[in-house]
This record gives sequence, C-alpha cells and structure tokens, in this order.
Amino acid sequence: MIAPFLLIISLGLLIYGALVTGGIYVPIRSKILIEDEGRAAWCKVEGFTKILWGLDLAVFAMYYEKIFLPTLCLVIFLGLTLYTIYITYKNNEKYLK
Repeated sequence: MIAPFLLIISLGLLIYGALVTGGIYVPIRSKILIEDEGRAAWCKVEGFTKILWGLDLAVFAMYYEKIFLPTLCLVIFLGLTLYTIYITYKNNEKYLK
C-alpha cells in the first residue's frame, strides 16, 4: 500500500532534481541565501542530491515490497541515505555561509 506512494514521491524527486541540476528551476532559498557566483555550482550538487533521494526512496520501496533481495536493498538504502546526507551537508557548508 505504501510502495506506490513512495514511487510517486521518488519520481517527483527525480524530476525536481533534474530540473535543478539543469538550471531550469532555481529554488527560492538559493536565490536568497547564496551569492550569484556560487549559485550554479550549488544547484548542480543540490539537484544531484535530490536525484539520489529519489533513487533512495525507490530502493526503499523495493525493500518494503521485498521485490528483489530485501537485505541487499536495505544495505543500499542505508548506504545511499548516509552518502546523500553527507553530500548535502558538505554542499550547504560550502555555499551557505
């Protein structure tokens, strides 16, 4: 029951991440908080992290439904979650001063 909802959110994050990475959409907070010269670089990494969150939710949905090797999906989910949090932290530390 929850897996289709997770997949819809995952698809939304993938699309949102692609728009931010490509520079088609710039989040309002980056317009306010980040200087013009660093905004494009911040958006590339921010969009990439949104894409990773989308993939992460898709892997979690696979784990939840036990579609493909649930233990492997759980390990990938946890590893990808930690990696995405780390990238987000480093990106914000670099550009949000």
